[in-house]
Amino acid sequence: MQVLSDTPDEVVWRVTDGPDSWIGTQITFSLRPGGRGRTTLLFTHADWPQASEFMSGCSTNWGAYLTSLKTGAESDAFAAYPAGEISRWGDPDTIRLERTYDAPAELVWELLTTAAGLDQWWAPDGFETTVSGIELRAGGQLRYTMTATSPEQVAFMRETGNPLAVQLRKTFTEVEPPARLAYLSQIDFVPGHEAYEHLTTIDIEPVGDRTTVVMTINPLHDETWTQGYLAHRGSELDNLGAAIKRRTG
Repeated sequence: MQVLSDTPDEVVWRVTDGPDSWIGTQITFSLRPGGRGRTTLLFTHADWPQASEFMSGCSTNWGAYLTSLKTGAESDAFAAYPAGEISRWGDPDTIRLERTYDAPAELVWELLTTAAGLDQWWAPDGFETTVSGIELRAGGQLRYTMTATSPEQVAFMRETGNPLAVQLRKTFTEVEPPARLAYLSQIDFVPGHEAYEHLTTIDIEPVGDRTTVVMTINPLHDETWTQGYLAHRGSELDNLGAAIKRRTG
C-alpha cells in the first residue's frame, strides 16, 4: 500500500501490489466525530477497473476487518482478526476462514468431533442440530438432523421446497487428532441444481495457550451461494467460540 494521506480526519491508501484487479484502487477511511465521544468511520474502496466476482469477496473481508477495528477500539483488545480471517488470495479454488480461541487444541477437537461437543454449538442461526452417530475415521460418517426453528429459516426451507427437519451426513476423508479433520458434505438443497459433494478441511494449530482453527472450503457452484455459505460457516465458527467460552469460563 502507498499512503496518500494520513491526517486525523482521513487516511487514504493506494494499492500497489496484490491481486491484479486491486492494483491502482484507492482505499479511504474518513473519520467524522459524533456526540458523546463517538466517531463514525466512512469506508470506500474505489477505482476498480471493472466489476467482478472478486469485489464481493473483498467486501466480505473489509466488513470483517472493520468489525475487528470497532471491537478493538471499543474494548482495547486489539487483534489482527478477532472475528476471523476470510481469504481467497491463495488457491483461487479454495477459501480460508480463520479463528483463534483461548483454549487448548484438545478442547477444540472434542467440540468438533464428539456428539456431546457438537450438540453444544453446531447449529446455524435459526436451526437446532441433533447428532445421531459419529464414526470418527477416514470413510466414516457423521449423521445428524437439522431442524429449522426461527420464522426466517422456516420460511426459507419452505420456499426452497425442503422439509423443516432434514437428516444429513458428512463423510470423513481425514482424521488426525487433534490437528486435522476433513469431510465431504452433500450439497443437495439448491433448487434446480444437481446435487454435488463439497469438501471442508479444518486445521487446528496450537499457538501458545491459544489455538488457531483454519477452515478451508471449496466455493459452491456460483458466487451468490458461495457468499451465503461463507456467512453460514463464519457464524458456525463464532458459535464454536461461544461454546469454548462457556466451557472455559
